[in-house]
Amino acid sequence: MNRENLKGVRRTLTRLMSLGLLVGAASCDTDVVNPGPIESDFLDQVASQYAITNGAGRALGDALNWIAYTNSAVAREVHPSGSTGSFGITPEQQRGELNDDEVGTQWENAHRARFLVSDGIRRLQGVTGEEDFDQENLDQLFLYGGYASRLLGEAMCNSVFDGGPPGSSDLHLDSAIAYFTTAMNSANADIALAAQAGRASAYQQKGEWGNAVSDAQAVLNADPDFSYALPYFDIGDDNQGNRIYIAGDANPYKAHSQIFTWIAEYNPQDTTVIGGIADADPRVAWQVSGENGDAASSCCGLIQWFPQQKYINDDAPIELSS
Repeated sequence: MNRENLKGVRRTLTRLMSLGLLVGAASCDTDVVNPGPIESDFLDQVASQYAITNGAGRALGDALNWIAYTNSAVAREVHPSGSTGSFGITPEQQRGELNDDEVGTQWENAHRARFLVSDGIRRLQGVTGEEDFDQENLDQLFLYGGYASRLLGEAMCNSVFDGGPPGSSDLHLDSAIAYFTTAMNSANADIALAAQAGRASAYQQKGEWGNAVSDAQAVLNADPDFSYALPYFDIGDDNQGNRIYIAGDANPYKAHSQIFTWIAEYNPQDTTVIGGIADADPRVAWQVSGENGDAASSCCGLIQWFPQQKYINDDAPIELSS
């Protein structure tokens, strides 16, 4: 290549590089335009029906996850044996105290589930006449509503609906009974039976024993082995796993033990037998590990770690009715 040709190539490359820089600068524009609030109108479309129901189910799972663990601590179904931080039991809860500043997540998650159900039902009832509408999916949403309201009725001291004044927690149980009654009309036998089982327990919570026994007997007659449970997931996300199992697992928390609980007295095991499992009642099984907890408890210092054996992995479901 001669000198003139080389100069020409250089000029061409210079032009291409300059053009490339201009294009690159334009394509890397970092200005951000705020689109404003996202409209929720798309939730009123039939295409959103499964997302609405699945979202409400996930919210119910979150609420139950937090409430089940905290309630088990204050009811002395588990005893603290680890940290008071992540997945731990706070010193106040170790003493059986539930303070407002420590149970906000439980309250918020439960009411989030309640709202997502009621709002979802309102939206889905607006598309019932459309071609792809799935009635069974709506029935499932009513079932979630029953269990979300039952959870609030049995776990909270009062009720508050969408910013209204405090009322009796029985109002949540009334809502649960109404949701369950609607779900019992489902053509899906599993949904209908789970709804009747849930309604039986809501009646029992209200002291309406005649209705409770009637529903319970109907479930027993239909399926003596009936059980309905809420699923959790082993996907590497602790927020979607069973909190009771995760908190008590050896790695990394060891946050609770069965020592000093009423369960250890009701379902005893020789604590000198390392590896022994107390399983006379499998609903409250626990193991003698031969290890200590992860950290000192406020009452008793470092204690023996006897892990529960009811839930044995992240995706262990929590039974709602049986």
